Amino acid sequence: MKAPTVLSPGILVLLLTLVQKSHGECKEALVKSEMNVNMKYQLPNFTSETPIQNVVLHGHHIYLGATNYIYVLNDKDLQKVSEYKTGPVLEHPGCSPCQDCSNKANSSGGVWKDNINMALLVDTYYDDQLISCGSVNRGTCQRHVLPPDNTADIQSEVHCMFSPHMDEESGQCPDCVVSALGSKVLLSEKDRFINFFVGNTINSTYLPDHSLHSISVRRLKETLDGFKFLTDQSYIDVLPEFRDSYPINKPGANLAKQIGASPNDDILYGVFAQSKPDSAEPVNRSAVCAFPIKYVNEFFNKIVNKN
Repeated sequence: MKAPTVLSPGILVLLLTLVQKSHGECKEALVKSEMNVNMKYQLPNFTSETPIQNVVLHGHHIYLGATNYIYVLNDKDLQKVSEYKTGPVLEHPGCSPCQDCSNKANSSGGVWKDNINMALLVDTYYDDQLISCGSVNRGTCQRHVLPPDNTADIQSEVHCMFSPHMDEESGQCPDCVVSALGSKVLLSEKDRFINFFVGNTINSTYLPDHSLHSISVRRLKETLDGFKFLTDQSYIDVLPEFRDSYPINKPGANLAKQIGASPNDDILYGVFAQSKPDSAEPVNRSAVCAFPIKYVNEFFNKIVNKN
């Protein structure tokens, strides 16, 4: 039989001390836990009636671009100061983006559509103005002039940014800015001009009845009623069916020497065919092209800095 263990008085006192200490720490932790659990925080909040797509801060106001609405909140307590209704919008083949189509509500071909906010920007170069672009009306934009004494007022002065005659003559639509599938717009001011750098999502399921480009740069006209492309190189298109048809690989030694690249550079390869004028029908002329990615990046940086 094993003899029972006998603790010395010193060890016993030490154990009692540790038990009392741990008990005190547990009570203190419990008190802290109870305090945190019972603490009620009154945080400012705002609940939108529809999904929010974009948020912009300007001055002491927060502008929210949401489906069918633009909200203006106070930046201190997130209380709604004002709102502007952007949709639903009645779209009809016989109506331009700036035209009132209410008289065609009962005619065939008219469709009511929710207006999803695709871009929301603040421009302070000409006037303090909020520019909003939606998924309806061919992806055109509106500008809301913000009064100096009340920047929450987005209703008093609203202008449609669309010039139908210019668009029809050029065959392009520089005022058709955003895609209903998704867009990213960057506003830039340089040399007294406002430029919009736009990236649009386009696929085979979305075929708008107007010209829309994958990547583009357009300039805000000095009349502030729309945009214009600077040159034919102001936009490029990546057709959905060809989006994965351009592999990127390393070059061989001979090819690298010919195109001024190193064997470690990434090269974009593509096969291109010339088409008939104003047509997508190819002719019997084609070429295999190789583009060093570093030169492609330099080209984009040059265009951005130029515009």
